[in-house]
Amino acid sequence: MKLLIAVLSCHALRGYEQAIRDTWAKDVPPEVDLRFFLGLPDVSIGSDEVCLNVGDALDDLTQKTVALCAWSLAQGYDYVFKVDLDTLVRPHLLLQSGFENWDYSGGQFGARGFASGGAGYWMSKRAMSIVVAEVKEQEPWEDLYVSRALAKHGIEVHNNPQHKFMPDAVLDSQTITMHLSSIKGWGAKSNPEDMYRMYKEKTTGRWLRRNK
Repeated sequence: MKLLIAVLSCHALRGYEQAIRDTWAKDVPPEVDLRFFLGLPDVSIGSDEVCLNVGDALDDLTQKTVALCAWSLAQGYDYVFKVDLDTLVRPHLLLQSGFENWDYSGGQFGARGFASGGAGYWMSKRAMSIVVAEVKEQEPWEDLYVSRALAKHGIEVHNNPQHKFMPDAVLDSQTITMHLSSIKGWGAKSNPEDMYRMYKEKTTGRWLRRNK
């Protein structure tokens, strides 16, 4: 099974990439690939970066995700875990989460039926093919677009509550991923230093609440 952890990035925030390289990326086993995906322009791309032929702004996230899926299919990946730059990932728990039993899985946002893009979600080859083939909606939020595209084909998200993103969520021994921005509060922003501190701490998110 060929697996990819795909981190959506952008030129303005490439500093966040190094925080990932220095922390949880070191825990990704060698048989699993990790790549950072940026939009245009295609300049000074590193060996673990991929430039997609799409825009690089926040409003381009949906098109970037569609292009990511097309690239992944062309590279022969069976499953892709799409995640954001400001998310702590525990690779060993991620790979033991049973994702292979589902076409689409992640942390479900309430009753709205979509997996949080911040906390990350798995897509199978089938799901990626649908995301690429589906008529593109004018939807700036990629997680909503993916959910709606898949729902048209009868694929609903399999909820795994260990993908955490709700405000005041606490990191524990079973947490698979944690979106460091949204756990501070809706609309809050984390920084690379948060990644270093949370990776080192690994047991609690209380310091983030103290430092909102």
